Amino acid sequence: MSIYSFHVDVAAPPEAVADRVRSIVRQNLWDARDAQPFIGSVQDTTFKLRRNIDYRNSFLPSISGRIVSLPKGTRVTVAMSFHPAASIFMIFWLAFVGYGALRDKSAFPSVTWWMFGFGCVLPILGFLPEAIIARRLLLAAIRGC
Repeated sequence: MSIYSFHVDVAAPPEAVADRVRSIVRQNLWDARDAQPFIGSVQDTTFKLRRNIDYRNSFLPSISGRIVSLPKGTRVTVAMSFHPAASIFMIFWLAFVGYGALRDKSAFPSVTWWMFGFGCVLPILGFLPEAIIARRLLLAAIRGC
């Protein structure tokens, strides 16, 4: 399930656009000398990426994209989503804490309500800034800037 998506049309052939995306992607996960902004793979018409960061972020967007030929150029469609493990963990977290918050008869707002709110806000704060940075970097590369 995509949380954030966009597309961009460029007046370049699909092969050139794939090469532009490939130029900002580190293909080898273990080569720390390669300081590309993304880690992942780029095929002829698809790519799967994540940002190359030096810190931990469980809500870092998983980025997938398609490169489609148009009559006068190329369309790149990008979708960003949570990592499946982070999604499953947050579903269990919110279900468990939400159940506890609903069963809690103490004065509102109790600790469980604060934990539920924290569980709702944390993924957004971890995902959204990273998605904005990734979009900016991808658009610059795709447009050839």
